[in-house]
Amino acid sequence: MTMDQLYLPILLILVVAVIARIPTAIRVPTARPAWFATLIAVPAFMTRGPIIPIQTLDAWMGGENIIFLVQSWLVVFAFWGLAEAAGTDITSSERPKLRLWIPLLSCLAFTIPFFLIPNREGTELFFIDAHVDDLAAIVCGVLYMAAVAGICARLLIRLHGRDAPAHWVFRIGAALVIAGCVLWSTAIILDHALSLGRTPIVWMYIGFDILFYPGVVALALGLVAFAAQRAIRQLILRRRVAALQDILTSRSFTIDEDDRPLPFVAYDLMVQIEDLRILGAIRPTVEEQRTLDKVARWVERTFPQVHDITTS
Repeated sequence: MTMDQLYLPILLILVVAVIARIPTAIRVPTARPAWFATLIAVPAFMTRGPIIPIQTLDAWMGGENIIFLVQSWLVVFAFWGLAEAAGTDITSSERPKLRLWIPLLSCLAFTIPFFLIPNREGTELFFIDAHVDDLAAIVCGVLYMAAVAGICARLLIRLHGRDAPAHWVFRIGAALVIAGCVLWSTAIILDHALSLGRTPIVWMYIGFDILFYPGVVALALGLVAFAAQRAIRQLILRRRVAALQDILTSRSFTIDEDDRPLPFVAYDLMVQIEDLRILGAIRPTVEEQRTLDKVARWVERTFPQVHDITTS
């Protein structure tokens, strides 16, 4: 099965994922960058022609390869969303700060030389390769690759010190994408400067495919692992909050309704139980004490900011 044949099933999966994740994106601020990246990926795949031929799409835009520019903008924003999702602390309940100026400036940088490329008529699937003799096309292509590589490099910096399995998958994907961007940029520069044509350095273009696309797949897998990690954390915490609530309700103590994030609920329940124990109102059983110790260690290790926030 070729990549072209994979576009449609991948597109359908992305559409389902976007729709299914809407409630989570609304409810959980830290889930929004991942949802945004998936949302942007939908039109990015649509512009590859799985539903409407790329020639038709470009004709609607004037037939001057504007479709390449649209694809490039979408790819940059999709990578940016992925990087923001990977670099977001999933234990935080705060709204992530999205720096939109990063992808905007990156896209503007390669948009300017794009409009300086002469004779853009005639839709080209590999637009830069087809205009490799033109300096403006080389500048446009290099700046485009620099935008993607720069976002991935920023992702690697943000992941410093994080050792979760999903983060290592992101590291591998980002490194492969950066290597692919560097190789492709080198290839088009050599093609332009030495006028070799595509054939003498065809292995460099093949090397780009070998590095770049597996890197994208790794980043996508990292996003899946990231979501699974978040779901597992939430499931574990729900069970532990329920165990704390059972300690109180079994002794007829009232528990107030609390719609805050679960880490805060767990912390407050632990404080309430500890206060009642000091007053002599609760004497935990051996099994309950084991549960309390387990929850205390887990919350302190996984959500160290809870104590700082709730006691400030």
